[in-house]
Amino acid sequence: MAVNKWLGGTAGSETNVNVSTNWSLGSVPVATQDVYVEANPGGTDYDMAASLATFAAVAFASFNVSQTYSGSIGTETAYLQLLATTVNIGYQYGGTTTAAGSGRIKLNLGATAATINVTNTASSSLDTGKGPVQILGSSGSNILNIYAGTVSVALDPTETATIATVTNSGALFMGSGVTLTTVNLNAGSLSAQSAITTLNLYAGSATLYGTGYVTTATIAADAILDYRTTGTLTTANCAGTLTFANDARAKTVTTINGYAGASIDFDNGNKGSITLTNPIDPKNCRASALTINSWVNEKVQFS
Repeated sequence: MAVNKWLGGTAGSETNVNVSTNWSLGSVPVATQDVYVEANPGGTDYDMAASLATFAAVAFASFNVSQTYSGSIGTETAYLQLLATTVNIGYQYGGTTTAAGSGRIKLNLGATAATINVTNTASSSLDTGKGPVQILGSSGSNILNIYAGTVSVALDPTETATIATVTNSGALFMGSGVTLTTVNLNAGSLSAQSAITTLNLYAGSATLYGTGYVTTATIAADAILDYRTTGTLTTANCAGTLTFANDARAKTVTTINGYAGASIDFDNGNKGSITLTNPIDPKNCRASALTINSWVNEKVQFS
């Protein structure tokens, strides 16, 4: 497949993606091409900031942004719109020093199912309170893999996105308008304001805000779930740390299966605000193998 690389720099239209001379093939990218945004051999990494809706209906084979690219994609108020089944961000070939990366990569991937691989990002963002990489996309088959770096998904209250599977080892921030099915946290951190069907915490820490529910949370020994949402936690399989201490609002927890070494903190300073539908069930251990912190003089039942 043809490879078309962003160059930018055409006089008077330096940042316009709809100008043919801003591209290595001398033409604006078309469907099935592999599009690359990398360090410009000409010495200046021009932003992609004008005519951002040009590719809204163009299905690229892939869209690739190297860690060596230092320009910006999108603007403070607008995303670059495109369709691609594969998106690669933050890769770097060769060299002993990791490049700084771009402080703004904003991609709206439309309705096409995409696999988004984030190898690395810049350490800071040009957009306050958001990650240097910001993603939107409406396909129910989207897959997001984060190996390092910081990523935001639909963080503005007016934004929406859908992701079927997230696997994260970086720092991920998700807004209330995100529809999620499965989230796997292998390391790093997760901050979410949205409902999650299946949350697997193998390591790292997850903090949930707002009103979103979790259907099933599995918390490994090295993981932490900080539950600050009013949504129901239906099932928690806990071998690590599960805390409700940082949110005094009422909520319901249906089932907690506790494994040896688990630490569960119900003391949010508002006695009776947490409804535990079923007694805590110690799994393959005695109740004494669990650390439970409840309200003063409040008893927690075990099955």
